[in-house]
Amino acid sequence: MPLLETVGLTRSFGAFTAVDRVDFALPAGEVRAVIGPNGAGKTVFLHLLSGLLPPSGGRIRFDGADVTRVGIVGRVRRGITRSFQITSLFPNLTVADNVRIALRGRRDEPRVREVLDLVGLGGAAALHPPELAHGDQRHLEIALALAPRPRLLLLDEPTAGMSLGETGRTITLIRRINREAGVTIVIVEHDMRLILELAQRITVLDRGAVLAEGAPREVAADARVRAAYLGRGRHAAGL
Repeated sequence: MPLLETVGLTRSFGAFTAVDRVDFALPAGEVRAVIGPNGAGKTVFLHLLSGLLPPSGGRIRFDGADVTRVGIVGRVRRGITRSFQITSLFPNLTVADNVRIALRGRRDEPRVREVLDLVGLGGAAALHPPELAHGDQRHLEIALALAPRPRLLLLDEPTAGMSLGETGRTITLIRRINREAGVTIVIVEHDMRLILELAQRITVLDRGAVLAEGAPREVAADARVRAAYLGRGRHAAGL
């Protein structure tokens, strides 16, 4: 049984369908990438998985239970957490206090230290987010998502705005979260270096629907995927 499964998942905004009857099955322990051209519905799909948006149709099951109508707080309690494209931190609180907020105010100091050490910020606990480099701010946001001990972590553009070196550290971090902490991960990302290094499988969305799915090399060789990104007859750099 998949850890996460969607059947016919759909989200419409008036006459516009952002996510169109998506069937998606994610085994426990996998790192899955969701890619697609701009406007493909990737972020809306994450909103649906996390409970930030309700679907217009279809079902979502997590660990065998129907969570279609469960909101974002309920999904966090069940073990689904996420990060966002735009870093959302509390700038006037310390790094450690940001993590404490994610623990819903619990004074669980061992967990705070554990999470900060995991993301490489153990020595920055007393700093404030604006004092951190951009990559470290992104890693702090991942720490907030990890604090409640999720089984499934949804990452929306985790390397946005990062330098090449910061991206490399993020690849190492995501691999550690998956392998050492045992967290299943879904990544929406444009950086194909990260995708090809981390993902066991890739799901490609185009116009809200699943265009292709498979191992990275299979997807990279798929003519439909190349056409969706760059148009037929052109070289799809990075795919």
